[in-house]
Amino acid sequence: MDNITRFKEHFSFLVKTEEDQSILDDLSKTVQSFEKDDSGAVRCELSIVNLDDAMAELICPPPFTGTIAADVPPGFAALAKSHNGIYYEDLGGGVIGFLGLRDDGTIESGNWEWEAVEEGDNEEYLEQLEEADIAASSIVCPLQFGQNWILYDPLKKATTGEPALLFLSHGDCELVPIPESDGLTLSQVLLRILAQRILDRNYFEAVYS
Repeated sequence: MDNITRFKEHFSFLVKTEEDQSILDDLSKTVQSFEKDDSGAVRCELSIVNLDDAMAELICPPPFTGTIAADVPPGFAALAKSHNGIYYEDLGGGVIGFLGLRDDGTIESGNWEWEAVEEGDNEEYLEQLEEADIAASSIVCPLQFGQNWILYDPLKKATTGEPALLFLSHGDCELVPIPESDGLTLSQVLLRILAQRILDRNYFEAVYS
């Protein structure tokens, strides 16, 4: 079996729709290598479109087998049970992707710093958090995008029933909704986040690194 086919078959758990399959097919065309070990860990190299000789090494640790914290959304838990992390280093620093769960079963938020919410122009949102008796320090980061973050919104549910997603840049630290993510599972969002840089496509207008 060639590497392209192995990649597509392995990451089929990210696919829910025909559009997802099309994205995965296009991603697979960039695959240069694919390795899977006995633990279930996967590493593969993908060439980045429109960047000569630039490669992304996709790192996927083994599935999480511990006890998952009760407050972890089902979509996040499902990803961690496939791979406890799916990410690659961004050329500008940080990583792009999903970092999985800590040993204690809580969400690994990587370089996320919740204080950034207080540094940006987010006064109205902070007031809403206070009214709901929710601490800003409880905001978690399910997905990384370079030096920026995709966050779970503790105040709003998406149509999937899971927390809606917000984007926050380390530059202006302003919380921005990601409307295109509504109706998508976290696995579908992750697929697009991985592809956004590699395929040089803009799936989420608010998201950049």
